[in-house]
Amino acid sequence: MLHNREHLERDLKAAGFQIVVYGHTHKPECFWRDGIVYINPGSAGSRRFSLPVCLARLDLLKTPWQPEFIHLEVQR
Repeated sequence: MLHNREHLERDLKAAGFQIVVYGHTHKPECFWRDGIVYINPGSAGSRRFSLPVCLARLDLLKTPWQPEFIHLEVQR
């Protein structure tokens, strides 16, 4: 697991990585680069800025991989 994807120091494809899970921005997103899927699950804790409170679920048996972002209701 990686906090900030900008801190990657290796060639992930050459190292055999297929999935990178990262955070830092608390913004849920998913994208592919060079055959690797990058997933930021968002933040399931306190609301950050105007971003949704959510998490991601990834079924590794279903390809191509595509996370399901699950939005959580905030208790007030």
